[in-house]
Amino acid sequence: MNTHKSTSCYLIILILLSACTREKETKHDYPRVVTGQVTNINASGATFNGTFLQTGNSEIIDHGFVYGTNNNPTIQANESVSLGASTGNGTFAAIIGHALEMNETYYVSAYARNKEKIFYAQTVTFVSKGSAGPEIEGIIPVEGIIDEEVTITGKNFSRLGHNNVVEFNDLRAYIKSSSDSVLVVSVPTSNGKEYADVSVTTAGRKVQLLNAFRYLKPVILGFTPNQAVVGDTIQLLGENFRNGMEVRFNQYRTGLWSVTNTDAKVIVPACRSTHATIFVTVDGHRASANESFSYIEPEIVEIVPNKGVAGDIVAISGKNFGYRSDCISVFLGGRTVKIIESTNTVIKIQIPDITGIKTLPLTLNVDAMSVLYPNAFTYN
Repeated sequence: MNTHKSTSCYLIILILLSACTREKETKHDYPRVVTGQVTNINASGATFNGTFLQTGNSEIIDHGFVYGTNNNPTIQANESVSLGASTGNGTFAAIIGHALEMNETYYVSAYARNKEKIFYAQTVTFVSKGSAGPEIEGIIPVEGIIDEEVTITGKNFSRLGHNNVVEFNDLRAYIKSSSDSVLVVSVPTSNGKEYADVSVTTAGRKVQLLNAFRYLKPVILGFTPNQAVVGDTIQLLGENFRNGMEVRFNQYRTGLWSVTNTDAKVIVPACRSTHATIFVTVDGHRASANESFSYIEPEIVEIVPNKGVAGDIVAISGKNFGYRSDCISVFLGGRTVKIIESTNTVIKIQIPDITGIKTLPLTLNVDAMSVLYPNAFTYN
């Protein structure tokens, strides 16, 4: 009799505990999912499986699977496949046909998301036998210059940029954004080549399109003004310019004030010549202007004062002296004169001590051009 009573009490306790457990389960306010075993593992991919245990007290706005080679995959850091919103009932599955490397061990976790949080299930592992390789369907645009943005559309890319490798003629392109069907990249250098083979490698599988992208060469359509002085700024008009491009007057490289795709403001360099051919080089591609550039010859209008003694400061007035004092030299009676300061219209010099000579001619050199001013200065 006592044994019967004890058994009855034990059963009652178990029923009460079970009821409490079920009561606790119904009070969960989040969805609960379980990751099933991976099935249909073959060279084309695999099938992921999951089951809802509980829907929770809020709407399930997304569910699916996350997978990677680390044992704690997350949506933020790993590959994932979304199956969208769900009522939270029964089983669900996804066929994964891309971004799986052969003989690699993967960790898979089912997940469910409500408006507040993502809830992951336990992970299961499987060894991949590979998957379908990437496919390129289009490249937009099919021509351009270094650093421009190009969109590659296709299939079986990785959602994670670092799991894809995009190359132009074996030179790796920077991936700006990625999905399983779209890669946005920055065009790498051409190394002087006109056409590039474009390839995408994902999960060890590579696809390549030959001569898929054409590098556009720079073109100089003209420049204004076509005459200027050293240190002045002129405007180049053309096509396919870029920041950092090289500009030369004959063999002398010069600097840039500003650059757009069709416009560049450049500084006129000292060229040691009265004329120059302008060259532009972008990413190894060179273009030249059809017309030559001319340097404007300097002119001396007057010297004030034109009389004095050694040590006096004299101003040479005129025009087209340029904007670089290091390109200017002045000679008085054949002697080098110290230049105090200079502008495009005025050069200030200090009279040297030249014994025994009263009237001195003045020679002004600006880069490769020279002007003689006779009887320029007289010693008192």
